[in-house]
Amino acid sequence: MEEPQKSVNFNFKNYYASSLELPLSILDLLLLLL
Repeated sequence: MEEPQKSVNFNFKNYYASSLELPLSILDLLLLLL
């Protein structure tokens, strides 16, 4: 079990990417700025 939270975030991103591809990339950019 390596970082369960990382797996959760991955699934969360996959769920968002299926419906919001562009907003997801924008979210990633915002996270990088934080």
